[in-house]
Amino acid sequence: MPAKNCSTVYSATELRNPYSTLSGAKPVLKSSEHYFFRLSDPRCREFLRGWIQTPGRLQPQVVNKAKEWLEGEGQKALADWDISRDPPYFGIRVPDIAEEKYLYVWLDAPIGYFASLKNYCERKGLDFERFVKPGGGTEMVHFIGKDIIYFHTLFWPAMLEFSGYKAPDHVYVHGFITVSGDKMSKSRGTGISPLRYLELGMNPEWLRYYIAARLNSNVEDFDFNPEDFAARVNSDLVGKYINIASRCAVFLTRKFDGQLELPPASFDYGARLFGP
Repeated sequence: MPAKNCSTVYSATELRNPYSTLSGAKPVLKSSEHYFFRLSDPRCREFLRGWIQTPGRLQPQVVNKAKEWLEGEGQKALADWDISRDPPYFGIRVPDIAEEKYLYVWLDAPIGYFASLKNYCERKGLDFERFVKPGGGTEMVHFIGKDIIYFHTLFWPAMLEFSGYKAPDHVYVHGFITVSGDKMSKSRGTGISPLRYLELGMNPEWLRYYIAARLNSNVEDFDFNPEDFAARVNSDLVGKYINIASRCAVFLTRKFDGQLELPPASFDYGARLFGP
């Protein structure tokens, strides 16, 4: 399990003095038979090594972290992935076995990407196989948060490669968005509610612009501050765009009697702008 703050991966048995945050009870160690995806297979490791190090596929920080997990030794070596869970558990039962076992939710969840795409392709008459099979002439690009790098750079590419599908061409990772210095949390009420934002009559383009302007190619967190948001929108969107419109309005009034019209179809922009 990846730790939230340092991205270090620990097995459940490595936790010190573990307890339930809900009940306070201590977990009990039990033996159980499970199903595994053989990430430790040399063929799998070789594929992942080449996939991770393909230039331009991952950001440099992500490459370093994925290589650290892949090339670990001893207890930190890449282990086979436990893809089953004992009841009580939510999710899909492992098919074709008598024992009650369930698929680990993270095994099933990304397959939902494909299920959704297949449904869309069927409704639109598109060739689903062209998008997800090698040689289809398309690219698969993922945008993810930094907390799931472990899954999207190791488990998911391996799952796709060894089940006959194409692995992602690019995975772009961004950091977390905090709000006024606090991590987003439903229980604490810290966060940005898109519905509430729209109910207040705010333009969604303002929020899209602000987030895009604050993000960069590095895997860095950024803080959403209401005062900074208002200042950035007023300065960049309102100030600059209104200033451009104001300048254009003066020019049009002085030179063209304030009139706008489409040029004729034969109008040569190159000759008009750069010709003699």
